[in-house]
This record gives sequence, C-alpha cells and structure tokens, in this order.
Amino acid sequence: MMPLPQPPPWLRAVPGLRWPWLLAVTGVCTAAAWLAATADEEDTLPFLLLLAPLLPLI
Repeated sequence: MMPLPQPPPWLRAVPGLRWPWLLAVTGVCTAAAWLAATADEEDTLPFLLLLAPLLPLI
C-alpha cells in the first residue's frame, strides 16, 4: 500500500497564515476607507507617501 503524498510546503503553511492574512486585509480596507474619507484634505498625500514604503515592513 502506497502512502498518501504530502502537500507542498507552501500549502502546509496556509492554515497558519489565516489570521495574519485576515488582519492584513482588514487593515488595508480600513486604511483605504480612511484615506477615501480624508482625501479632500491637503495633508493626506504627504502622509500617504511617508507611510506607503513602511507598510510592507510591518
């Protein structure tokens, strides 16, 4: 009897990434909604340009 094949490593890591992924999606949607609500203010663009390179590090 042959053993069942193991899934690839990236697929085995998926259950552990469920909550970080959900947190990241929620954060991006919240940031997008906040930026859409404050888009008419003049100081939004410099804040976005300052924050955008740092977000992938978080």
